[in-house]
Amino acid sequence: MGLNRVKFLFKMETPGGKGWIGDVKAMQLDVSKIKALGGSPT
Repeated sequence: MGLNRVKFLFKMETPGGKGWIGDVKAMQLDVSKIKALGGSPT
């Protein structure tokens, strides 16, 4: 690409908590199909 003198900016903080901006912090999944087949979600 021929890029010269490129600057990188790293921030160790994200607004509101851990993870990347846009990450889902809490998610609930339906495990009824797994259970119906005899499986366990854990």
